[in-house]
Amino acid sequence: MLHCTIPTTPILPASSFKLDEVRLLDGPLKQAQDADIRYLLQLNPDAFLNPYLRAVGLPPKAPFYGGWESRNDGNAGEVLGHYLTAISDAWAITHDPRFKQRADHIVDELETCQNRREDGALFYDARLPEAWAQISQGHIKVDNPFLNGIATWYRVHKILTGLMDAHRLCRNQKALQIAIKLGDWACNVTRNLSAEQWQTMLEAEFGGINDALVELTEQTENPKYAELALRFHHNKVCDPLAARNDNLAGLHANTQIPKIIGEARIYERTGDPVERAIAENFWSTVVRHHTYAIGGTSKSEFFGLADRYAEDLAEDDCETCCTYNMQKLTRRLFTWGPRAEYGDWYEKAQYNHILGSQYQETGMMTYFVPLKSGLVRKYCTPFDSFWCCVATGMENHLLHANAIYYKHLDDHLWVNLFAPSEVDWTEAGLKLRQETQFPQNGAVVIRVLSGSEHKAAISIRMPAWSTGKPTIKLSGKLKDYTVNSDGFITITHLWRAGDHLDIQFGMGLRIEPAPGNAGVVSLAYGPLVLSGDMGDPISTAVPNDMPSPPIPVLTLDKRPIDDWLKRLDGETLAFRSVNAVHPHDLIFRPFAELRRRRTATYFKAFRTASGR
Repeated sequence: MLHCTIPTTPILPASSFKLDEVRLLDGPLKQAQDADIRYLLQLNPDAFLNPYLRAVGLPPKAPFYGGWESRNDGNAGEVLGHYLTAISDAWAITHDPRFKQRADHIVDELETCQNRREDGALFYDARLPEAWAQISQGHIKVDNPFLNGIATWYRVHKILTGLMDAHRLCRNQKALQIAIKLGDWACNVTRNLSAEQWQTMLEAEFGGINDALVELTEQTENPKYAELALRFHHNKVCDPLAARNDNLAGLHANTQIPKIIGEARIYERTGDPVERAIAENFWSTVVRHHTYAIGGTSKSEFFGLADRYAEDLAEDDCETCCTYNMQKLTRRLFTWGPRAEYGDWYEKAQYNHILGSQYQETGMMTYFVPLKSGLVRKYCTPFDSFWCCVATGMENHLLHANAIYYKHLDDHLWVNLFAPSEVDWTEAGLKLRQETQFPQNGAVVIRVLSGSEHKAAISIRMPAWSTGKPTIKLSGKLKDYTVNSDGFITITHLWRAGDHLDIQFGMGLRIEPAPGNAGVVSLAYGPLVLSGDMGDPISTAVPNDMPSPPIPVLTLDKRPIDDWLKRLDGETLAFRSVNAVHPHDLIFRPFAELRRRRTATYFKAFRTASGR
């Protein structure tokens, strides 16, 4: 199903800030960002360039890395585009010249590779020209994630995106010219495909190539790339979503999420309500019916049955790539109409899954995040893993500031997430700082650091976890307020330097039944999922292949949670169960903190007369 291009781009109610307009201050998000930056600087870009040089007969300048980068099955070459995006992000955040030097070097090398061919393609395997020639003639064989044994649009998507990020963030003009040639190749290689051949091709994973093509039109003002993006509409997946049907079970999760991001980008360009419905219905379906307590999705990379995710926990829950892409989609949807539920899910995913996916001492990242009791997370090694989730993980922790604030011109600012940070709202001539120890507690101060008098609205998300009625003071005086239908508290004021909003959200313990099964629960404190600490792994080399302790269960009566889950003396976010866990009580800590420990996150809950 193709939709006509509407010439005018919709005006969106909100927009995000640029990476260099928001600065994280000391806190868990800044610590994760710093760990990622340190790791990126350990990596040699020439190792990621190795397969691209070899594919065109040029000698590589460094050996390739291990893991997927060393395989001969089409997976080599995946990381380069992600790495180029990550170092471009890091340059925008830090202005450390080492990042721009690396980005410029990668662009120069890709130009050399591209100039060895006449068609503008960038290949990472010498078998690709023949495979793409077959595809261009309509001879298409799908063997997911590949086409004709070796080709994939996913790789084109990531290298095209990396080039455009180098242009957009590092101001590298050559990067855009290489991207244009690659975009032209994409147009040419598909120009003779019939509608039926297109749908056959789209059975294979194609990442967010539609998203990248719309971005290429935005950067070049040439509509042909966006017109090509329209052809990446996968009828089998998108049409049921447009009709509000949940047909996700059994589909590869991270194949679908990027293509829906592309549908969202097409809506932003065309205003087509069908594209909007697809993206919004997908988000609602995944978040409400296909999501774990920590915000992640997928079982062994696939969507499971709706509302049944807590019933078959394993080592391969929560592929981290999925949450990376769901966050990307959520950031776009927020700009279409700010809603607190977007921030509620984003916050849950950020402070539980994404922070828990990084081992901050080394910056290493997970592929899956197991939620079965007794298992421990496996993290990559610096140079020998390079799973897909390492590639997206390089980007994850540079984007922690992306969804904290949104704006509408100079008259409205949304505070969507709570994190120590500063934001330059240049349209309003204001600089603001958010001061908070979140998630240690729910106290947040929004302080105007500088700027002349300016009247504007500041909206603060009313989080779903907040207990009681929050208190708000404007420069020391209690402020009356209401929570609007979108879940925000809006304060309109003539702001000047020295003004400050003091917000106090209540934060408490709660039991969260699993969707579809009230007999399985998780525990939470504010936005944080609490996991029982089941001890050190027996083996750090193959931690989940060793025997694990007995699976704990909750044995509860009608006591409120505060009666049997008690805070440890001297600790804010550590609790001990009292006569409530069998076979023995546990200490509970935030899920993200238990990075090298066996954990229990979901519990079967049995109701007894005595609680034991």
